[in-house]
Amino acid sequence: MPIISHTAGGGGGAPGGGDSTYTDTYANIPAASNDGDLFFPSDGGGVYRDTGAAWEPWGPIFPFTEIPSAGWSWVNQGSATIDATKGGIYLEDATGVATEIRGRFRSISAPYVVTAAFLRRAHYNANEEAAGICFRQSSDGKLITFHVRQDYVIQVTKFSSPGTGVANYISTSWPTVLMPAPVFVLRIEDDNTNRKCYWSGDGQHFTLIHTVGRTDYLTADEVGFNLYTHNAGVTHGEWLLSWAEA
Repeated sequence: MPIISHTAGGGGGAPGGGDSTYTDTYANIPAASNDGDLFFPSDGGGVYRDTGAAWEPWGPIFPFTEIPSAGWSWVNQGSATIDATKGGIYLEDATGVATEIRGRFRSISAPYVVTAAFLRRAHYNANEEAAGICFRQSSDGKLITFHVRQDYVIQVTKFSSPGTGVANYISTSWPTVLMPAPVFVLRIEDDNTNRKCYWSGDGQHFTLIHTVGRTDYLTADEVGFNLYTHNAGVTHGEWLLSWAEA
């Protein structure tokens, strides 16, 4: 049964707004109608706020952006699956293979900024298992991944195909205390001059990790989120919680 709590006051919305909070499974989220109401899914990964017209997701310390439901397509799906029944998109490869990019991609045109928040499944026995965000050139399938490995290494890596890594632009080991646990936020940008990669631990303050000319190695016309599987027979997974395009 859903839990409904009534709160006093307007709650920051229109007069009379913010009357209720709700708890139920994500599948039973009520219709949006009252600015300021809150929904706490019992099986989800975020808090949702009613704008009066739609439920907007919020993370534990900063707002998230609802992930577009349309426009995605698989690249090198293999045994990977997605689950969108609990909010966000959970991407998993339950069998794993050595050195493969599994991802979901969508078209985009420069200039753009894409910011994505992830909850990564931890694997202490999965050598170099990683999750992140990608640039892709659809004409020949070249990729540039910006990912965080399970051992707290941040990499920007060229791939000639989903199964063939070419070289790292950068590979940086960061002290564990600087890495988000367990949510991390990555941002990629094409400003019509350069491609840029940023990292953030709070979704508000970003550190530039790498920049290069926008046509270096590839000219991206797609972006996506991905797993970088590195061990056969090991489950790899990431939960995409937020996706914002600007």
